[in-house]
Amino acid sequence: MLYHMLNGAATYDEYIQDAEQTGDQELAQFLQNVKKQNAECAHKAQELLAQRIK
Repeated sequence: MLYHMLNGAATYDEYIQDAEQTGDQELAQFLQNVKKQNAECAHKAQELLAQRIK
């Protein structure tokens, strides 16, 4: 799960770039927000896993 969350960041970058190239700032901003939320979830998942491994 964590791998896929972190791997998704690169995909979001591609989609954001595509949206910006077509001039769709609304979509680009939306995708940036989704990317940020995904990164926050990945960080939380990493913390939770680290607690359980100890």
